[in-house]
Amino acid sequence: MFELKRPCKDCPFVKGSSTNRSLEEGRIDRIIDSLHEDHIFSCHKTIDYGTLEEFEDRLQPQNKFCAGALNYLKKEGKPNQPMQIAERLGFFHPEELKGQEQIIDIIPMPMPWERKREKASNLFSDNI
Repeated sequence: MFELKRPCKDCPFVKGSSTNRSLEEGRIDRIIDSLHEDHIFSCHKTIDYGTLEEFEDRLQPQNKFCAGALNYLKKEGKPNQPMQIAERLGFFHPEELKGQEQIIDIIPMPMPWERKREKASNLFSDNI
């Protein structure tokens, strides 16, 4: 799953790539948000779109974690759980990632636990 080390030229996380330029507004934010919620983002070149229905929401055996997404999280300094677990088990080595200079700039957004804390805080303050 962590074999890809360099983002492809069409990666949505590469500045100015065709995919990055053609994403619908807000899509990259949703992808990043899902990464922050400890999901993986599969490289589009490793997905077998013909068998998506068969696997439903499960990871297909040939899927690889997008190197652009891995680089983005590394650049952000916020590796997600799959990355951390794989690194501890020796399946992922962040120092092997390449192409970080091509990765889009960090998009400031609250982490999931920060949103939950803020929501809880707002609920509490609304009841006063």
